[in-house]
Amino acid sequence: MRIISIIVSVMFLLCSQRVYSQLPVACEQVSGIVNSYEAVVQIFPCLRAVRTANASGLQPGSRVLMIQMKGADINEIVDSTFGSVESLRSAGAAEYLEVQRIANDTVVFTTPWVHEYNVLGIVQLVRVQRYGDAQVIGTVYAKPWNGITGGVIAIDVERVLTLDANIDASGAGFRGGKVSLHKDTCGTAVWSAPYQNGAAGEKGEGIWLSSSVASAGKASAANAAGGGNGANAGGGGGGNGGTGGQGGDANSWCNPFKDAGGRGGQSMSNYVARQYFFMGGGGGGAHQNNNQGTSGSNGGGIVVIRAGLILANKGAILSRGASVMDTAAWKNGLAQQPGDGAGGAGAGGTIVVDANVITGQLVVDVRGGNGGNQGARYQSNGPGGGGAGGVVVLTKNHASVKLLIDGGIPGVHVSPETGNNVYKSPWGATVGDSGAIITPFQWRVFSRRTLEVSGRTTICPTDSTLLAATPGFLRYQWSSGETTSSITVKKAGLYTVYVTDSSGCSDQSAQIQVTVLPSWPQFSRPAIDFGVIEIGSVSRSTVWLKHMYEGSVTITSIQPPSGVRLVRPTSFPIDLARDSIEVELEIIGAVDATINDSLEIVVQQPCPGTRYLPVRATINAEHAYVIGGVVSEKAGTANVAIPLSFQHDSPTPEILGAYGLIHLRIDSRLYVPTGLTNGTIVSSTVDSATKMRQMVLDVDGINITRTPSECTRILGSTLLAPFETSPVIIDTVEWLQISRKPRITRRDGQLTVKGICYPGSRAIVFIDGPIMRVRPQPASEHIVLDVHERAGTLELVQLYDLHGRIVRTSTESVLDVQGLGTGLYLLVGTTTGGRWASPVRIQADEN
Repeated sequence: MRIISIIVSVMFLLCSQRVYSQLPVACEQVSGIVNSYEAVVQIFPCLRAVRTANASGLQPGSRVLMIQMKGADINEIVDSTFGSVESLRSAGAAEYLEVQRIANDTVVFTTPWVHEYNVLGIVQLVRVQRYGDAQVIGTVYAKPWNGITGGVIAIDVERVLTLDANIDASGAGFRGGKVSLHKDTCGTAVWSAPYQNGAAGEKGEGIWLSSSVASAGKASAANAAGGGNGANAGGGGGGNGGTGGQGGDANSWCNPFKDAGGRGGQSMSNYVARQYFFMGGGGGGAHQNNNQGTSGSNGGGIVVIRAGLILANKGAILSRGASVMDTAAWKNGLAQQPGDGAGGAGAGGTIVVDANVITGQLVVDVRGGNGGNQGARYQSNGPGGGGAGGVVVLTKNHASVKLLIDGGIPGVHVSPETGNNVYKSPWGATVGDSGAIITPFQWRVFSRRTLEVSGRTTICPTDSTLLAATPGFLRYQWSSGETTSSITVKKAGLYTVYVTDSSGCSDQSAQIQVTVLPSWPQFSRPAIDFGVIEIGSVSRSTVWLKHMYEGSVTITSIQPPSGVRLVRPTSFPIDLARDSIEVELEIIGAVDATINDSLEIVVQQPCPGTRYLPVRATINAEHAYVIGGVVSEKAGTANVAIPLSFQHDSPTPEILGAYGLIHLRIDSRLYVPTGLTNGTIVSSTVDSATKMRQMVLDVDGINITRTPSECTRILGSTLLAPFETSPVIIDTVEWLQISRKPRITRRDGQLTVKGICYPGSRAIVFIDGPIMRVRPQPASEHIVLDVHERAGTLELVQLYDLHGRIVRTSTESVLDVQGLGTGLYLLVGTTTGGRWASPVRIQADEN
């Protein structure tokens, strides 16, 4: 206590002197407005300079608090999400700077700044009053915020600050919203709207640069409270350290009237630790339709006190949100009729205390203001919401500090004539949240950073590397598109990072070459396929491993799959340096087996790992052929036989009396099957798209010998078509009953059908294209022949059966076919331009 007494005595002696220098050399008795305020109109990135509207209040050596008051981006979708903060855009950014020189209105600082600033967000320089010792003998207050400057108190005391009076920025912050224009309306869902339409009270002021088309309505806008909606709802309370209270409900004649009050301003406390300081948000204005409503009140300002020792006598540090002093619908102490809504209160501001020692009990008060009361007679209109508590920032904890951070209370109905359920009720209005305490807190100062990029520049094929630029820059832009301070790289290439610091200075790194190591040798083919190996035989196959890049690859082992032997190489490890080796595998066909596995190659360096090459083989004792016959016959011939044979091609014993299904195809326009000489036709269908007949033959007694052995013949009739040849395609053989199942190789057959010569002096030409069209198909009573004009005039129509006999003749284009049997016929049309033929099918009428 004696030490403190001596300090105080010395301080009073010093306080008999005035401070005339920029340097803290003596004590000052202070009161009133101690700061000056200059608006910043232009920022010069990387030059440590700004241009002000008027720099007359500054000189070299001046200390300023540069602070951006607004500029945040919010969600402006007009619904319940309106107003949420999407980006601060440096709103609230603040820091101390020293003036180096001034040229006209351009101020150059000794160092760059920590934050990025934007003049569109309203930046001001608050000249900091500096003292050696200071005694507050009368209230020190801030110039009220006017939308461009003010709202801030900043004092630096090198030694002792004695508080014999208050330092008070209460109500000096963001302004409250106006009461609405006079308008009868009931609009409980108006989230945001132009103030001019009168649907709601004006939103309070905050860090958002408000828009004229969204300046009213119940949604908050960042820390600014929403205004009360139509039918006399109350305004919300401003936000800062917490969220402001909601404004009271609308008059009950509005259906629905609930939830019409302005929303409280949002909390900003999450940003403060990063050195962003905010004034308290303004309360929202109420809605009125009888000119008896009230506006919202102002939030608290910003106070920044730095001192070696604070001696708290009778003074306190305050930045309270302003309460709504007027009572809505209240005049000369009397309740009015019918009444209107009441405004919301302002939020507490922000107080920063940076002191080594605090003696006495220092009261720091950032309580929110109280919402406006409602004095309407008989009417249930909305009171105002309470303002949120502000933010107290302490660089260190002090036991002797008393912190008051409560939110303000909402207004209530004060007229007993409103009835028991309304009288003394907040009618939906709520209290503001308590504020926030941030401690410990450390000031950020600018430090010039040298751009460097660290990280491995060689990676394995399946690996990655982290390229990290020097941290602390404001923005990063990599040549690969990322905007973070570090990136994960998985591909080879050149990488560059561009950075910008908070003062706007940019730098660029050198190109970083990232190389992917070619740790894997290349295979000369994608797989080793031995094909089919007969039992008892030996087969070998080789593949080359090639290394075509710089550096060495070490192979520690090559492991073949089961049943396969590695012939070479025989010793390991193997070092490949821009070289190649031949890998040879061997299979001995001991038993029936199928191999579908992989050759395993293990690499030790430079990138450890294992690679696999597919290995395939079939070890099979049986090999046979199924052979289709080659047949040539005239069109219209019955019982044309197409033979099918099997032949053994293996040293193993013959197979006799086998049983299976043979799947084959033949063109349906050349051949119609009627049966088999051995076996049964299980199915016979025609593909309408390809005209191919698909057959399944059930054949018993199949002999597979060293020479071709016929197992059956397909019997059928040949047809006349505009082409002569069709393959006999054998698709598969499906064994049903056999002791051994050989591997089958197909040898397709062929059917050739020769045309029929008909009498006459002109050759028959099969039509190609729309020269002659026959309809209908099939025909039962008449055939109509349409001849294209290119063919000339129709002279004669003749219908032939497949034996070449003329069965109908006509000189007209309509031919009677009644009485003919079902089957395929040939229609020949003779014109002045030639003879034209077309197949036609007759479907006899069963009746």
